[in-house]
Amino acid sequence: MTEPSTVTVDSLPVYKAGEVPEHLRTATQLKADRLKPAESQQPVALLSMYRRGHGWGKFPLYDPAQAAPMRPISAKQQQAMTARRTCPECRQICAYVVYQRCEDCRQRAQQEAQHRQARTCHRCRRESGARLPTDVHGWWACEYCRIYYATREQAESERLAAFNRTCLAHDCTTQIATDEEIAAARGAGTWRGPWRCPPCTQRWQAADGRQADSDQDAA
Repeated sequence: MTEPSTVTVDSLPVYKAGEVPEHLRTATQLKADRLKPAESQQPVALLSMYRRGHGWGKFPLYDPAQAAPMRPISAKQQQAMTARRTCPECRQICAYVVYQRCEDCRQRAQQEAQHRQARTCHRCRRESGARLPTDVHGWWACEYCRIYYATREQAESERLAAFNRTCLAHDCTTQIATDEEIAAARGAGTWRGPWRCPPCTQRWQAADGRQADSDQDAA
């Protein structure tokens, strides 16, 4: 049995959500059982809970044994209630009002969407009959796209490696460092990118000196 709350309002105990005794009902719960508070029935407790858009509030709790039965609903009302609780996809009658689809259909559609995504190539958007493996970037891809992008990735990696170990000067193909030396410099944190070879550095310094002399003569 749930222990009564120590908080009271107007001599009525106040319960939090999850602490309400099993035999007490709110007015909404009574309505779900086709009951309503009797004309002179008073609440026996209060429920303190938070409602989105309304904030915290206290709602009366009633004893169903003292409640009065509601007027029987007509066949037209029963038909309308059944229609609102019927899933338009599976035609299953639920215990709640269905919007667009029931919870089972929503979960099933979500699973189908996930399976379809795993069967669809992220690159060319072609759908396969089975789950696709992932490419070098971790995306689902067909065999053609995996080979194509892996080859392109390898070619780009090789091009960048050749750029890093070659002289920075234009039209110079002198190798200034090996891949092992570049990897060691990166590991030590001293890698600053490719540089010019000694002959190109001398030519660049000489050209820079001539340009400085020309600027002085013009001044």
